[in-house]
Amino acid sequence: MRQGFIFDADGTLIDSMPIWKTVGQVYLRQRGIEPPADVTMLFKTSTFTETAAYFQRLGVHEKKEEIIQGIVALVHEAYATEVPVKPGVAEALSQVSQRQIPMCVLTASEQEYLTPCLEHNGLLQYFSAIFTCTQLKKTKKEPSIFIETAQSLGCAPEETVVFEDSLHCILAAKAAGCRVAAVQDEASKEDWEKICQVADWTAPTVGALPWHQIFLS
Repeated sequence: MRQGFIFDADGTLIDSMPIWKTVGQVYLRQRGIEPPADVTMLFKTSTFTETAAYFQRLGVHEKKEEIIQGIVALVHEAYATEVPVKPGVAEALSQVSQRQIPMCVLTASEQEYLTPCLEHNGLLQYFSAIFTCTQLKKTKKEPSIFIETAQSLGCAPEETVVFEDSLHCILAAKAAGCRVAAVQDEASKEDWEKICQVADWTAPTVGALPWHQIFLS
């Protein structure tokens, strides 16, 4: 059976989630606005455009495009030089590559800082493409984004495995007809019990997934 693999980046391939816990707070405080408590979780489920609109409602007097540029500037250097790959990822991607299974990244992050991060960590070589929510004009809450991405790999959704750590993305991927391999991340630990009920395979890390089962599925 033909297979295609779609990988989330933040929390799945790379350990970048700690940055997103603080970037909103830093951005707002630089502009003299005390951040509300929900800013810590904002980037977990929102696109940059949604975040920019929210920041405008909080009193940021900049255009949405300028707000997005400001946020990206805060995270760009960290992604390019500091954000590490999660355990076992490089070895797992090497196995997939040896089997000539097409792989891509589907992310809510922006390509301009994610690409240097993947390159810095030696992962960029494995992916045929990086798709972003901004580029596709959809969020990862929408099943259609996974269908469209699977088609880019030349696969039907039922031939596609999605690797994710966030519950809302896992639910959307399952609704699209994809199978899901879920991994743990600190940012989604409260959802782990539900994730285990929904996903086809689960493990603490990408490297610990039951790859022999995934390859045979």
